[in-house]
Amino acid sequence: MTAAQRLPGIASPATGLLVYQTDPPIGFWFFNGTIWQQLAAFPLGQSSTTVAGTASITITPTTASTLIPGLTQTVTVPPNSVVNISTDGGLQSTSAATAGYSAIDIMLFVDGVVVTNGGFQRILALNSTGLVNVIAYWGMSESLTLSAGSHTIAVMTKGSNNGGSNATVGSDNTLVMRPQLTVTIISQ
Repeated sequence: MTAAQRLPGIASPATGLLVYQTDPPIGFWFFNGTIWQQLAAFPLGQSSTTVAGTASITITPTTASTLIPGLTQTVTVPPNSVVNISTDGGLQSTSAATAGYSAIDIMLFVDGVVVTNGGFQRILALNSTGLVNVIAYWGMSESLTLSAGSHTIAVMTKGSNNGGSNATVGSDNTLVMRPQLTVTIISQ
């Protein structure tokens, strides 16, 4: 219907009446009991933000949990929302031996606590004959129901304590190992 058909065309609209207007401003309109309001005027609570790695770090087999540079976000979660967190990136073994390797752990943290049931991966970069300083990649995602309010999401790494060589984790925009962290909030 057109705006002229909606207003004043509907003399006594019922509260909650929903119509689609075909002329500008095009979209869904509903009557709130007092006035007509366009649905697009309401924030739906959806947002998505991606941050990228800002530098590489060297992780030894015994390095404790360390933030991957650039992979942290603080978000405000509205009530009744689901938060989807995803990350990917790379590491490179520093071993020049054909049988060398590097092993690291990648972990998702929310408010300083590792995400259980899927927020952890062990990544191995394994050299082979004729191929050294191998690059390996991670990728993981989690959908979480978090309480309303402010939450800090971070991606951390640590040595796996399984021997091997040091690993270069992440990078800035100059290398293919550049990691990213995407946080998407979906209102239910």
